[in-house]
Amino acid sequence: MRKIFLALAALATMAAVSCVKDEQNPDALVPEPEPEIVYDYSKLVLNELSGAGEDNEKYIELYNLTDAEVSLEGYKIYKDEEYKDENDADAAAWVGTADLKIPAKGVYLILGAKGSTETGFNSGFSSKKSVKMELFDPEGTLIDAFQRGVKEEAWGDQSLTNWGGSWSRTPDGTGDFKMTETKTAGQLNATEGVEDPDLVK
Repeated sequence: MRKIFLALAALATMAAVSCVKDEQNPDALVPEPEPEIVYDYSKLVLNELSGAGEDNEKYIELYNLTDAEVSLEGYKIYKDEEYKDENDADAAAWVGTADLKIPAKGVYLILGAKGSTETGFNSGFSSKKSVKMELFDPEGTLIDAFQRGVKEEAWGDQSLTNWGGSWSRTPDGTGDFKMTETKTAGQLNATEGVEDPDLVK
């Protein structure tokens, strides 16, 4: 009986010490917060572009160089250095939203020009005119650009050699843009292409 009493007393003492410890350190039982996910915004690039065909066939493709899925919320694409419209409002040709995701080492396809598709870009893109496309991250930093030809008096007033294929980074995400006959919208790019003398690097 004495042994049982001593064991119970020891347990009570431990519980009391534990309670005192918790009162002295109320955060002791609070779980550690989940680490904040920090995206490297600079690791998204323009990967393939095509201005051939009808407006609903034209596209801009993005590539995610990171090992994690990334939300496209806040990313913007501007065409021909048109950053503001006549009402001083943002003139982005495309704006990413929270529901749009791009997988790790994967692509996201922006299909359709001039608003011809629900999530397309709202500006025409020709395969035979001078053009500049710029990709900005959610913090407003320019992270990538595609330029074919020069501005001259205005963008789009310079006629260039028409091209019915696409301009693809070869290899995906890191290589230079090449003219590729095979359009690979929403898929990994063709592995071969030719140099375009009209591209500005």
